[in-house]
Amino acid sequence: MSAFLARAGDGGLGANGAALVWRVARALVPALTTVLFTLVVMLPWGLDGLLVSLPPLLVLTMIFAWVVRRPRLMPVVLVFALGAVVDVVTASPLGFWAFLFLVGQAGGLQVARLQPGWPSLAALFSFLVVSPGVIGLAWLIQSAYFARAADAAPLLESLKLAWFALPAIVLLVALVDRRFVHRRGRALGHMSRRDGASSSLSSDVARSGGTGSQALAAKVIP
Repeated sequence: MSAFLARAGDGGLGANGAALVWRVARALVPALTTVLFTLVVMLPWGLDGLLVSLPPLLVLTMIFAWVVRRPRLMPVVLVFALGAVVDVVTASPLGFWAFLFLVGQAGGLQVARLQPGWPSLAALFSFLVVSPGVIGLAWLIQSAYFARAADAAPLLESLKLAWFALPAIVLLVALVDRRFVHRRGRALGHMSRRDGASSSLSSDVARSGGTGSQALAAKVIP
């Protein structure tokens, strides 16, 4: 990616063109990784009834980790679409997981505004606080939908396993972010500074050349 950006800058796009390419590529990283993660965890793994909610909770964990780290790169439309896909795959009432994913995203956005610059630790500890609220809301929706108290055991068992997977998911998000997002930003910054230095040098040369030409004209044409 950095080599492509460098060629783009050398090929005439300049800092502005390379910046545009970078923004598009950077914006797609969280979305693509979350979509791929969703496709993997939603495969038919043969989980029993107690763990039927585990794959959706793992997807929610990934969404939450990305929202805390890169809140602007995890749009609401994508989160809702992922939830709708999970609803279809799990045969849940349409909008059930989509709504819960949006609630989890809202919690992650609040954490992103308040966290002091340690997104991995913030995601770890805040998810332990936000996720029980999401599970409680899920239980209330299920109970209202079936007009009776729903069995909370599947949700609680899935939540415990999601907590065990939380450090690995947060670490995965951090590694992807540093490898494909944050590092590319530094590369683009170096490219922009290089282009800026070249433009400044060209301007200095032009001004110097203009001054010399004027002096020569003054001598030749008195």
